[in-house]
Amino acid sequence: MVVKDLQPFTIVEDEGFMAFVNKLDPSYVLPSRKALKTMVTERYNISKEKTMEDLKKADFVSLTADMWSSINMDGYLGVTCHYITPEAKLATVVLGVRRFYQTHTAQHLMEAKALLMAEWGITTKVQCMVTDNASNMILSAQLLNLRHVPCFAHNLNLIVKKALDQTPLINEIRQKARKTVGLFRSSCKAKDKLVEMQGLMGRPALKLMQEVDTRWNSTYDMLQRLYVQREPPFKLATTELSEEQRVSASKLIPLYRMLQHKLSQKKGQSAQESTAQLGTHLQEGLHSRCGGYESFRALALATLLDPRFKNVGFGNPAKAQEAEKQITLECASLMRSNTATPV
Repeated sequence: MVVKDLQPFTIVEDEGFMAFVNKLDPSYVLPSRKALKTMVTERYNISKEKTMEDLKKADFVSLTADMWSSINMDGYLGVTCHYITPEAKLATVVLGVRRFYQTHTAQHLMEAKALLMAEWGITTKVQCMVTDNASNMILSAQLLNLRHVPCFAHNLNLIVKKALDQTPLINEIRQKARKTVGLFRSSCKAKDKLVEMQGLMGRPALKLMQEVDTRWNSTYDMLQRLYVQREPPFKLATTELSEEQRVSASKLIPLYRMLQHKLSQKKGQSAQESTAQLGTHLQEGLHSRCGGYESFRALALATLLDPRFKNVGFGNPAKAQEAEKQITLECASLMRSNTATPV
């Protein structure tokens, strides 16, 4: 419960929990808070040693990193490692979520990430680092001599938020929705009345959802609760890129092409000026932030090597041909290297 449900160690001192355990087995003696902490630490060390052994077998790894502040405005740095196991399965491990006491400069971020990489023995194996577009995050990757890959989900968030802000009518609807949701979330009387009306209409008693400024998905979820949307391409794309157990690099270029195609299609079908205007802003944002993906060597090669896409995933045939040439050259180089190596 402490690990899976993030319960505090003091749970073993709670009267209700003690009574619950006693009801299940009166003879069982709960460990003390100190003993429980020791048990969890020992289990963590065992799991860490096993994971480090798995990492030793991986030739290459990639990292994702993020900074955020808690509700108490304490800074935290989280770094996650992704690698392929000998059984060809995608594996993910959180290297650390550390309280960040220093100023959030690129130098301090670089030092903190370097310590984590050294601690887990992967310093020479890291091929790239995925972060948001914050200048300190980008520079910290450069200081580590790592290839930086911008987070596609973060870019989608920026694109949609800017497009909403640039479309007056849509933004007006969004602001009214915020006020409506705010009323039902702050007033018990209004909340009870909403539940009553939902029951009379034969609908499930769902709570209204308020948007969060840093996550555009929350805006979609807020509006969806007020009005059911039929097709959510950006929502689906963001969800697709947020999964951990499936490779994502090879999907960025096809998803970019899909979003552009879907936007063009929707704009052609729209009869409302505001909808067409929003579509234009989304297209411009996509082109500005993601238009260079096909020229990004790592993403182009990943797309070409993915059997689901190959060169069909590209919008520019020349970029696909360029990626094919790069793969051919690398394969030839590996063949020459293997031939030259004595048996």
